[in-house]
This record gives sequence, C-alpha cells and structure tokens, in this order.
Amino acid sequence: MENRDFGDPDGDEERPLMEHILELRDRMVVTLVGIIILSVIAFIFSFELIGWVVEPVMDPSELVVYDPLETILIQFNFSFIFAIGVGLPLIIYEAFKFMEPGLFENEKRFFALITPGSVLLFFMGVAVAYFLVVPVVANLVFYMGEGVVEPAISIELAYNFVMSIIATFGFLFQLPIVMLLAIKIDLISPTFLKDKRIFFYIGFFVIASIVSPDPTLVSQMIVTVVFIILYEASLAVGWYLTPRTEQDIKTFFRKFERTGGVFGAGGGLLAWYIAIQLGLPWWILVSIVALIFYIGHRLSFKVILNNKIMNVGILGPIIAVLAGYTLLEPNVNEITLIITTTILIVGLTYLLETVQKKLVR
Repeated sequence: MENRDFGDPDGDEERPLMEHILELRDRMVVTLVGIIILSVIAFIFSFELIGWVVEPVMDPSELVVYDPLETILIQFNFSFIFAIGVGLPLIIYEAFKFMEPGLFENEKRFFALITPGSVLLFFMGVAVAYFLVVPVVANLVFYMGEGVVEPAISIELAYNFVMSIIATFGFLFQLPIVMLLAIKIDLISPTFLKDKRIFFYIGFFVIASIVSPDPTLVSQMIVTVVFIILYEASLAVGWYLTPRTEQDIKTFFRKFERTGGVFGAGGGLLAWYIAIQLGLPWWILVSIVALIFYIGHRLSFKVILNNKIMNVGILGPIIAVLAGYTLLEPNVNEITLIITTTILIVGLTYLLETVQKKLVR
C-alpha cells in the first residue's frame, strides 16, 4: 500500500503567495456575504425568536428593560449568533476548500467524518440544555427565592442566562470530537479509554451535577447517560482511527455513509420544536431542515469517498413528511405523529439509498 504519511498531498501544487491570498479573500467574501444575509433575515424575526429563547426562564411579556439600547443590542447579538450557527456549513465548506490542496487523503476523510458529527453534537447539546437544563435551573433558582423576593428580570439577563447554558452544553457535547482527535494524534488509545471508562463515568456525573443542579437528581442522571452514550460511540469509532488496513477503514466509512437518514431525522426533530413554538407549518420547516442536515451529511462523503452529493435518498425526508402530513396527522395525536414521521425519515432514506445502490450495481 502506498505510504501517504510522507511526501506531498495529491493536488498540492506550488502556487504564488498572492494567488493564495486572493483565494482566501474570495472565500472570506463569500462567507461574509452569507453571514450578513442570514443576520438580516434573523433580525427581521428576532423579537419572536428571542422570546422563544427566554421562555423557559420567564414569560417574555413579564421581562423588563433597564437600558434604552438593551433591546436593540440583544437583537443584533442574537442575529449574529443565529447567522453563525445557521451559516456554519458554509463557513466549514469554504475553510475546507481553501485547505483541501494541502491535505492528505486520510486527513480529508477524518475532516469529513468529524464535521457533520460535530455540528449534530452541538445541536444535541443545545437541545438538552434548552429542554432540560435551563427549565430545571431556572425553577430551582426561583424556588429558592420564593416568598422572599419578587423576580423582575431584564431581558438582557434572561437572554444571557439561557445563551450561556446553551453554549456551555453545545461545547460540552464536543467530547466525542475531542476524544477522536486525541486518538488520532496518539495522545490516548482506545484501550486506555475502555479500561478507564468507570472513572470517566464518575466524571460525567460530577460535571452534570455542576452544570445541571437538581435536588431530584433526575436531570443529572439524564445528562450523565447522554454523555456515556456519546463516550461509548466515540470509543467505537476510535478503533477505526487506530492503524488498520485501508479496506477496514473504507468499510467503516461506507457503513457510516448510510447514516444520512439519522442526520435528517435529527434536523427534523429540531425543526419540529421550532415550528411548534413559533406556530409555523411543521411540515414545511421539518422538510427544509431535514434536507439541510441530510445534504450536509452527503457533502462530507463527497470528500471521503468522492461520491455524488445528491442521490435518491434525498427524497426520503420529503416523502416521510408528506406521508405524515396527509395520512397520519388527521388520525393520530401529536406525539405519535412526531415519532412515526421521524422513523419514516430514517427508514425511507435508508431504503431508497439501498435500492439505488442495487440498481447501480
């Protein structure tokens, strides 16, 4: 097998410095324009979105303002953060295309493996923080002061409180990425992580107790279990980042390639909650976000295996949502509709991809 650890990467050509600078400028301009457009769109709906953000702490109509500029500054802040979050795929793509000529094949595969996983993990952390941790912490704080003080919270304090917890959990959920990077650079080994897992479990519970205090221990246990699942999944992936045959690595990536439906379903669940909170048509928002997550997953495998970005699997989320909207919604309750549609997104996407592979062969 050809040794790809030394020498020059494929496609790495000597180019004048000015050419690199001009390419960097062009990619930064594309990224900046995208962020500005997303910021403007977010600013238009910022009042509704900020109200949704602070709702777990207090009814937005009960919040107060202590500074004339407080509201407008929060709107700008939220719009920028929203644009960065939604525009993250564009930022990552432009950064990767700039670095691509200087990367070895195995480095491209690793980059493409962790990128969709990192984005999904971040949104998982945001969801756990918003739906579980923020309400528990807010209720605990208000309970401790009940009967003693009357809460009069400013919109700035409520907003900063929620965003700080969300950001903390978003980054805490990058644990698998940190583990995979450590394994990749031989800082730790999968064997060490497997042998010492009980100590990591205890550490997860301690972290959960710090960031999610709950006298009933329910939220701590849920957060701990989530971390353990992420830990074990990272450990399983880590075995494929240690030296193995090229065929074993390709087999693993081809299996991981089939998880596009899971990414689509994850995006769909996130969109579903947003649609419910904002009173938007769920079937439109779920279709769009599920497709964005699925296409992001496919884009990564354009890099790994040089596969086509689009395939018939893209129809999976669309068909699943249409089936849920036309056949299920009139006959089942909301929870059943959400669960069934999510399963349909995963199942139909996988089925369509399988059929296409067999037909191509």
